[in-house]
Amino acid sequence: MGQIYFSTDDLAAARVTLEAAGFTVETPPPAVLEHNVLLVAYHPETFEGYLLTPQEIKLVAYQGLVTLDSGYPDPRPRWQRDERRRAEKYVEAALARAIVEVQSAAPGNRNNVLSRVAFSLGQLENLGLDRMRVQDALEEAALSIGLSLQEARCTIRRGLEKGSQAPRDLPDNRSGFGAFWSFGAPPHSKTFSDNDGHSSGFGVLEHRTKKPVLRFQKPRLGR
Repeated sequence: MGQIYFSTDDLAAARVTLEAAGFTVETPPPAVLEHNVLLVAYHPETFEGYLLTPQEIKLVAYQGLVTLDSGYPDPRPRWQRDERRRAEKYVEAALARAIVEVQSAAPGNRNNVLSRVAFSLGQLENLGLDRMRVQDALEEAALSIGLSLQEARCTIRRGLEKGSQAPRDLPDNRSGFGAFWSFGAPPHSKTFSDNDGHSSGFGVLEHRTKKPVLRFQKPRLGR
């Protein structure tokens, strides 16, 4: 495939289009940029998420969101509608959500957010999630908000490992994405403080043999 040329105007136009449709848009950390992803977008109400390549950015800039999703503006996320690629789209939306959550985390709550998203993503490893890619992406997202490499790496590794021990399958097509993104605390977690001195729970996970209790939000049903 040939090189895709696009301008900063294309990037800005794609961002405006996504934000106008209700998406939260972030520039991804370097580990994600290396995978040819230049924008991360997540919609907090429809639970849709995108990791946008240069080609997709150019298409959105000129032709709108229908170029990414032929069913747009169907409020259901793609993983509810694309039977052939459900797991792939589900994991893409999950990683987009995680990056947005970490990069927008408030001081004093950063390790808390980082641990929760790592745990939730670890639960998707059985669906094809690439642990090393996620580890790198979350580390760099954490560094971008001021966490140290050592604390970020420890928090992420423990969260991913603990999540992988409590795997989740794809939800029923009638269920909302919120069933996965309850963002409950990882089981048996211990509170510690992040580097700005505020307490942020769930950064260090203790190993217990007791079966974890998973929390679920009330499902959202697509219309």
